[in-house]
Amino acid sequence: MKDTWASKISAWSTVAVAAATIALVFVTLLYVRHTGKQVDMQRQ
Repeated sequence: MKDTWASKISAWSTVAVAAATIALVFVTLLYVRHTGKQVDMQRQ
């Protein structure tokens, strides 16, 4: 029982970390694109 629970928890934690990393990168890219557009508008 302990082994299966440990493996499940480790697997879920790995998935959670991967999802959080992907989400962070996605949000960062959106933020950079948004600020980049604002800078371009200000230049014009």
